[in-house]
Amino acid sequence: MTSSGHIIMQRRSKWKGDNAGMWDKTIGGHVTKGDSFSLTILKECAEELGIPSTIVPRDEFDHTLSVTDLNILAVLTKISYLDHFKSHRKLANGKSWIEPSMTQYYIGYYDGAIRFVDSESCGIQVFTKQELEKELKEFPKTFTDDIKYIMEKFGKMIKKAPARVQKVNNY
Repeated sequence: MTSSGHIIMQRRSKWKGDNAGMWDKTIGGHVTKGDSFSLTILKECAEELGIPSTIVPRDEFDHTLSVTDLNILAVLTKISYLDHFKSHRKLANGKSWIEPSMTQYYIGYYDGAIRFVDSESCGIQVFTKQELEKELKEFPKTFTDDIKYIMEKFGKMIKKAPARVQKVNNY
């Protein structure tokens, strides 16, 4: 999200094998053998949208947000883990399947520039919570089932970031 509580969504590239051209979560990826969920989300932030990021413990999240320039660094925290998530995937030819996975969810804030590093994303859009909820109702086929689940499960967490404390230099 942005510090104002707006949701950053990415449109999956039309070249993606599944869910092509659909609006999806800001960042997503698969954990490589030997990597942790935390390392994977940091790599995905950099690889998909060129976002420099860090992960902090939940009890340090609000304070970190209040002292960090979110134009420079995204701040994330882990919010949930599911060892039995079922991701509904769709092919361009209409065929679909369910991909079971172990899934770690993070929430974070970032106000800086986004750049497309690889071809996984073909666009971004920023929504207010109300705009996204309306779009999900009016145009449900343009969104992945993953984002529908995320909004249902974690939508209540969408809010503005704590106000940033301005640093005073005492030289």
